[in-house]
Amino acid sequence: MRITFILLGLLPSLVIAAPSWYDNPELNSNQYIGSGLGESIGLAKQEAIKQISFTLSSTISSSLNETIKTVGNSGIMETKSSTEMVNKSILLPKITWKHIEAEHGIYYTQGSVDKTEVIKLYENTLRSQSKRFDYLLSEKEIDLSDYLAITQSSEALQTHLIQSTIIMSGSEIAKNEYNKVMSILDKKNAFKNSMCMTVTYKGHSSFERKMLQPSIESAIQNSGLKLKSESSCELVTFNSNSTTSKNNGIRTESVKIHISLGSPAIASKVISVIGSSSGSKKAAMSDVSSKFLSHFDQRNNLVHYLLDSNLPELTIK
Repeated sequence: MRITFILLGLLPSLVIAAPSWYDNPELNSNQYIGSGLGESIGLAKQEAIKQISFTLSSTISSSLNETIKTVGNSGIMETKSSTEMVNKSILLPKITWKHIEAEHGIYYTQGSVDKTEVIKLYENTLRSQSKRFDYLLSEKEIDLSDYLAITQSSEALQTHLIQSTIIMSGSEIAKNEYNKVMSILDKKNAFKNSMCMTVTYKGHSSFERKMLQPSIESAIQNSGLKLKSESSCELVTFNSNSTTSKNNGIRTESVKIHISLGSPAIASKVISVIGSSSGSKKAAMSDVSSKFLSHFDQRNNLVHYLLDSNLPELTIK
C-alpha cells in the first residue's frame, strides 16, 4: 500500500494510509479514471481532473508529435509549445465521482468519464469548428487572401488537429477532420513554396530606402519565401519616417516603418525601431537596420507577423 507523508502545521510528521481504492483504482477499458488528494474536496477534485486530462493527452500517438513538428516548421506552431496546445485542447464531459473520502483532514477523490461520452463531446466540437474551414477545401489552389485566413486561423487549426488526434482511434469523424486540416496545411505549404515577393519603397528618402530595404528583404527570406523582382510576385510596400535626437554625444534614430502586404494591401503594420550611435546618422540608421533584421530571424517570421491581425504594433529597441 502506498504511504503518504504530510506535514500538518507544526505537528510532527504523520503516517497516513490512503484508502484502498485510491491505491488500486478499478480497471475499466470504457472509462478514463483519475484520483486526487488535497486539503479540501475542491483541491482533491482538481488533482483527479488533472490526472484524467493527462491520461487523455497521453493517448495522442507519437505521430502527432511529428505532425506538430512539421506544422511548426511551416509556421503554425511558433508561439506555443506542443505541450501547451495539447493541454488547451483537452475537453472533458461531466465527471462521475466514484469515491470521495476524508482521512485526518486530507481528502481523497476518484472520478471517471465514459470514453463514449468523450468521443461524443469531441465529435460535436469538431463538427461545429469544421464549418469555418470547409471553404478552403473547395479551393484547388489558394491565393494570398486564403493564405492570410489560414495564418490567422493557425491556433484554431492546431486545436482541431490535436482534438481530432485524441479520439482518432475510435472515431471516423475525427479521422476525416484530421485529414481536412492536413489538406489545408498542404495547400498552404504549396502556396508558400510557389509564392514570391518583391519589395518596393513608397517614400521620398533614397537614404532611408538604401538603409532599410535590404533588411526587409532579408527578413522576408528568413520567413522562407522567395524574393524576386517580377510582376507576378506578391508586392510588399514600405514607407518610413524618422526622428533624430542627441543626448550626451549619442545620436538616437526613432524610425517608424509602415509595411503593407499585397496589392491592394490585405495586411499592414507599423513597426517602430530605435537605433543609436555615437557617430553619424548613417551609423544610427545602420543600428536600426541591424536590430530589425536581428528581430525578424527564423524564429520571428516577418510575413506571419504582418498577416496576423492579433499581433499588436511592435517596437524594437
